[in-house]
Amino acid sequence: MALKKVKGTLERVLDKNLQDLVRGIRNHKENEAKYIAECLDEIKQELRQENMAVKSNAVNKLTYAVLLSLSLSLSLSLSLSLSLSLSISLSLSLSLYLSLYLSLSLSLSLSISRLVQLSL
Repeated sequence: MALKKVKGTLERVLDKNLQDLVRGIRNHKENEAKYIAECLDEIKQELRQENMAVKSNAVNKLTYAVLLSLSLSLSLSLSLSLSLSLSISLSLSLSLYLSLYLSLSLSLSLSISRLVQLSL
């Protein structure tokens, strides 16, 4: 029993905590996806252990990884919707410009035709 406690404590010291996960993600910018995949494999192994401290640490890291992926997908969808709204507003402003141009040219042509009629 004592050997099991010592082994569990030693494994606990060697485990990565949430702070180590965040630092690792920041340090692995060039191959971030591979690093996160490795960390998720470690988290799966930690969740299978009996020690509740190890499990709670794994849940903390898993929660951070999920929130990180949600924030990335949310920022991607926001930038996509922003670019769509910009293109729609650009097309609307272009169509407004064209309609103004056409109405001005139409009114100018009507004015010229009236002048021609009056002069005849």
